[in-house]
Amino acid sequence: MAKKLDLNKTVYELTQEYPELIEIMAGLGFTEIIKKPMLHSVGKIMTIPKGAKMKNISMMDVVTTLMGKGFELVGEMPDMSSAPQAGAEKTNVNNPPASRTEQNWRLYGRTSSVSLATSRHRRSCRRNRSS
Repeated sequence: MAKKLDLNKTVYELTQEYPELIEIMAGLGFTEIIKKPMLHSVGKIMTIPKGAKMKNISMMDVVTTLMGKGFELVGEMPDMSSAPQAGAEKTNVNNPPASRTEQNWRLYGRTSSVSLATSRHRRSCRRNRSS
């Protein structure tokens, strides 16, 4: 009997049904899944396709691995054509972030020019004080 894995279910629901899925997913790059608090919080709202997109893991790799481990995938299949290519990373060569603060602002959507200018100003003041 094949193990049916519904891609519309949350990661938490799937791991409750198939505990061996935790090790399989961790091997694919979903490293946070082995942490119980993450599984019991984020896992209750995250699906495998959404997690793969967030972690920049190819859904083709996920599907191939799961099928190789004896799972039959059911539910709405994600668009495989938009899956990231192996080794392809998003980099912004034209405007790289200058500090950890700017990286966080861009990551969390706080990219106002006033905030970025303030961060740069503070950094330059700190450099002037230490000189």
